[in-house]
Amino acid sequence: LWSEAVGANAWAVDASVAAFCGAAAVIYHGIVGDVFGPLVEKYLDIPPSITVYAVALLALFPLCQLDLATLAKFSLMGCASVFLTAFAILYRAVD
Repeated sequence: LWSEAVGANAWAVDASVAAFCGAAAVIYHGIVGDVFGPLVEKYLDIPPSITVYAVALLALFPLCQLDLATLAKFSLMGCASVFLTAFAILYRAVD
């Protein structure tokens, strides 16, 4: 598809998408390590490094799979959470 749209430089589009996804995974790891690591360590006495690895294995690894059909239910949950958040904000705005 991209080879028809951009011609011979279609590899640049694929490379930029791969770089974006890799950077997003690094950012997710940083957020998990900074936010959830100390919380889990405080309440469950589990080191932050194990928390980061557990979240990476259970939450981020499925995002790296090539079969996107497995992500359908999580995409639906994400959309539902966005709508629920928007509803809560609107509800509080007119409250």
